[in-house]
Amino acid sequence: MRQAYPMTEESTQVVREYAEAVFRRYSQPLTPPGFEVDWSDAPPKNTTYPGAPMLAAPRWSARQLGRLPDLLAAGDDTDRPWTAAEVSTLASLAYAVQERRVAASWNQDLLTQTHYPKATWSRGTASGGGMYPLEIYWVAGAGAPTRPGVYHFHTAHRAWQRLANGDHASAISDACLGDTGGQRADQFLVVTVRFWKNAYKYHNFCYHVVTQDLGALLGSWQLIGRGLGRQLRPVLWFADETINTRLGLVTESESALAVVPLPGPPPTGNPPAAAAVRAARFERSSRAFQPELLAPVHRATLLTTEARPAALPVEPPPAPHGTGLALPELPAQRWRTDLSAALRRRRSSFGQFSRGRRLTAAELGGILRCAAAGLAFPTDLTGPAPLARLHAVVNDVDGLPAGSYTYEPAGHRLTPVRVEPMAGLLQRAYELNNYNMEQVAAVLAISGRLAEALDHFGPRGYRLLNAVAGSSAQVTYLAATSSGWGAAPSSGWTTRCWTRRSD
Repeated sequence: MRQAYPMTEESTQVVREYAEAVFRRYSQPLTPPGFEVDWSDAPPKNTTYPGAPMLAAPRWSARQLGRLPDLLAAGDDTDRPWTAAEVSTLASLAYAVQERRVAASWNQDLLTQTHYPKATWSRGTASGGGMYPLEIYWVAGAGAPTRPGVYHFHTAHRAWQRLANGDHASAISDACLGDTGGQRADQFLVVTVRFWKNAYKYHNFCYHVVTQDLGALLGSWQLIGRGLGRQLRPVLWFADETINTRLGLVTESESALAVVPLPGPPPTGNPPAAAAVRAARFERSSRAFQPELLAPVHRATLLTTEARPAALPVEPPPAPHGTGLALPELPAQRWRTDLSAALRRRRSSFGQFSRGRRLTAAELGGILRCAAAGLAFPTDLTGPAPLARLHAVVNDVDGLPAGSYTYEPAGHRLTPVRVEPMAGLLQRAYELNNYNMEQVAAVLAISGRLAEALDHFGPRGYRLLNAVAGSSAQVTYLAATSSGWGAAPSSGWTTRCWTRRSD
């Protein structure tokens, strides 16, 4: 039954219609007729605030964070205060510029990548189309390990730019509407999205992509946090305008998507009064516009003082389609890469898939187990009931017949849906021209409970579901890298081929 929030059925219907338009975008394009990307007027991928003081991010001294399976099985977090170096580690490893990438592929931008002004730089967390539209703000209170104020993370310089002084942390805590994970928090990381950094290319598709980007970043932070001995619990239900005002943002152009409380000691003495954020960011584009579908769907998801709903109720699992296939365990020695190295080495295999050797059932199973863990990371809205499921479309895996399967994490097994050759179906389902799907060993698909998410959480359920999918995709990326395989997530698939209509 629908929860009794002040949010209206009309706002939920706006989000539902937008989601349906996303699903139909190949038969009915989301972009208006004649739309062409103006690459010459693209926004910068690294946001900067000219004139704001720039403080180098402290470096974390430890070299090892741990291997992926160990981190996914990590226990409870510790209560010790966060240090400035640990906070900077979250930002730097997950979202700072890492190294330059040039590799032969079928991507259309290959030639421009060889010229320095158009160079491609890697980051630890994937982003839809490499737009990197998310921004990271550190709101430090009087108990934080730095001067109280609002700081913005500069991804190119690995530095914090101080935008305002004073104690804004108490206002951020109040905006979380009574839930900061049961922890005393006097500092917060706030993730926002600058819509134009994605919309200039993807137009109306922007909101779908950036909310999945959010999940990818939070998935990286969950793993890095565990490597630091912590377990983060992001808050996704908060008063949007309150936080945006504190950060000096205009909600229509940049808006908060998640708040991550960082526990610390109580403040001592009287915290300094909060000064308003007055710094202005640099805007390269001269003709920024807002896609017509973006404002309504974003406005529909905004909250003020609505009561936080309980987690989605647990429902009986769906009836199996047939006899499941138990997956063998991947030996521990196959996970050779530390998380910090995996974040640096992670790259999209666009146009580079080649079957030099066969993926084994144990390797696929190891990646699936990690991907399933990425679906289950905790937030203030998630609980034991899964919001999404994993499917595997097997094309060429040693030890498994070709076909489509549903992954059952509890038994670490695959339940067959269709057992038949998949290469032709995969190629027809993929709409772009930078993959030869015959060379892909397997495709992992994430299906979500969209109808239930919207009925239970209202319009905010769309953000939550996309964040869950993005988190799983990022963990899959890192699992493939850690086990010696390439991966490339994509939101560009048709849904008619192997998922149920209700997902």
